[in-house]
Amino acid sequence: MPDPLVGTWKLLSWRNEESDGTVTYPMGADAVGFLIYSGDGHVSAHLAKRERPHFAHADMVRGTAAENTAAMTSHISYVGTYEFRGDTVVHHAVLSSFPNWSGTDQVRRATFDGDTLLLSGAPMSFEGRTIVAHALWQRVAR
Repeated sequence: MPDPLVGTWKLLSWRNEESDGTVTYPMGADAVGFLIYSGDGHVSAHLAKRERPHFAHADMVRGTAAENTAAMTSHISYVGTYEFRGDTVVHHAVLSSFPNWSGTDQVRRATFDGDTLLLSGAPMSFEGRTIVAHALWQRVAR
């Protein structure tokens, strides 16, 4: 059976949900992103705020503390390999913009509906609250 994840997915929304039902959009309601699953078992995920301020310098390592903070808090990405297990996908993160995720397994519940994919994470700490993250993706046509 072919792997239903293989291909490129465009982010439709990323929302965080608290146990009391409170919903927030950590990168804004209009966040952007791409998720790529390759046929050889690799994954690349990028999620970001739609509008990210540029650094004053063209040199990427000369950002101010404020510029670096804004860059870090407006984008998350990771790459690695993955395993699809029917209703879950395990992302084996090799590198991540959030260093704590490098070398970890990121487990997501996978729900398909036509050409959309909802990935939901396990409860985690985010901005000092416990949330469940839900990222909705749409398959990109070739």
